[in-house]
Amino acid sequence: MKSLLIVLLCYYANQAAGFDESDIVFCIFAQQPRNISYKDFNLLPETGFNKKLPTIFVIHGFQSGYALLESFRQDWSGLATKMNLIGIDWSKGSSTWNYNTAVSRTPTVGSAVGQFIMSSIRNNLIPDPRIIHVVGHSLGAHIAGFVGKYMAASIPFPATLEHITALDPAGPFIGSYDCSRRLCVTDAAFVETLHTNGGALGMWEAIGSLDMYLNGGISQPGCWLPTCSHSFSHEWYRRVLDKTGTFVWLCNDLQQLKREKYCKVDGNPRTHHFDIIQQGKKDTGIVYVATDSLRDNVTSTTIDIGTKIMENGGSKKQAPNYTNVVFGANPDNVELFISLLSDDGHLVVERHNDKVIVVNPTNPAWKPDSKYIVCNETEPERVASFLRDLQEPLRLVVAFDATDMFSDPFWKIVISIDKYLDSVRSATEGQEIPNRHQLTALHIPHDGIPLREHCDLLERAIDHGLYPHHLAFFDLYGIHVITKTGVVSEIPELEQELVDIKNALDGYSVKHSTADTPKTTLKEMFEEK
Repeated sequence: MKSLLIVLLCYYANQAAGFDESDIVFCIFAQQPRNISYKDFNLLPETGFNKKLPTIFVIHGFQSGYALLESFRQDWSGLATKMNLIGIDWSKGSSTWNYNTAVSRTPTVGSAVGQFIMSSIRNNLIPDPRIIHVVGHSLGAHIAGFVGKYMAASIPFPATLEHITALDPAGPFIGSYDCSRRLCVTDAAFVETLHTNGGALGMWEAIGSLDMYLNGGISQPGCWLPTCSHSFSHEWYRRVLDKTGTFVWLCNDLQQLKREKYCKVDGNPRTHHFDIIQQGKKDTGIVYVATDSLRDNVTSTTIDIGTKIMENGGSKKQAPNYTNVVFGANPDNVELFISLLSDDGHLVVERHNDKVIVVNPTNPAWKPDSKYIVCNETEPERVASFLRDLQEPLRLVVAFDATDMFSDPFWKIVISIDKYLDSVRSATEGQEIPNRHQLTALHIPHDGIPLREHCDLLERAIDHGLYPHHLAFFDLYGIHVITKTGVVSEIPELEQELVDIKNALDGYSVKHSTADTPKTTLKEMFEEK
């Protein structure tokens, strides 16, 4: 018996040793799809890989393989213009029936992916580690951690992985290891974890920057087997990436989450966005998430709010025939802004725990007026190309939270618009410019600091020297602040605020002409306020 045990141990050791980096396939899902090895990073340009876009690496788990990667490719095909997608197929290492053997191979996979990334960065094929996001399911989540560890230990130029999304990270055995041998919060600048089968196939412990417990994090609706709940994490995540925000309930600890689910913490429910690359202020903590099929646990009713109020002496003001191009670092704000401007009927809200939350447009029949267009681009050249294809005159509007003024997406938008306006000025050689640029603040800051204080902070920062892009110029047509949107205590309060901003913004189009366009710096703008 003892000799048989020794033979088996030797066999499993040889199984682990028999798997190396050359067995891992990098599936480049690009214009010219191609399967390559970790050493073939130099072939990326031949596939149509766009190095200016963020790149997501997807890594499957135990007893899985290419089929899961293909599911990600299909579900995210609509995001091809926003990101690169690379699937990591390590099925030669994960298909063994011995789970511990697969666990022993996870550092090897992480090393191969880390080498590929660092080689691509050193050769300027991926220009910046801050545009890399690694998504892993089950054991693949721990591999994502090893990718971050490899990058951080690279010599002579270490790098920090920007974003990890861990989809129900595997729990058995590896979940009890110390941080050096599994996924850890220190493996990336932001570690986003979805728990769906905690305590069984997945980990129950909070190990990320943000730990989300879907429907409580143990079992999922419609699932009778642990494997179903375990897979629910990637099935759900594939549907929510780069979509509108998801309601989450912040909890003080796991005990409160198990006891209350919809934790009674000030500010709940909150909204979390599953971004291609998490930017700006990152959400942290332990949160409860109710997926759509369990939202009946929340008392929810739908109410219509009319915003068709803009009367002057009994007659409605008519705004000039502008195409309104709306930019925004915060998708919720853009959605609200477009809704109230282009829908001359109703905004839809829901009541959650006696609070009212804007969720419009939820009606499939709702469509924005053709004169209100959302621009999702931020890079200057892509913004200019987008705007050149539109019918002028244009009114360029940036809808933002006050906190967005300190985030990269906001400033990318500002720089892009500023460069576009400069190109228009050059082309018209000083003639009257029909384009206008308007800033519109739609929220009080999430951290509770009034907008005025944020403006003061930004003004002082400019006085003491910020990066050059903070000094961008604006053709400014007013800045209007809604003091509360999203969650309010009373329907009439929300209705009046939406009416006020609709009237104010429509009024700017009537009141101002292009001839008196002020050229205002941020500092001057805030001083005027």
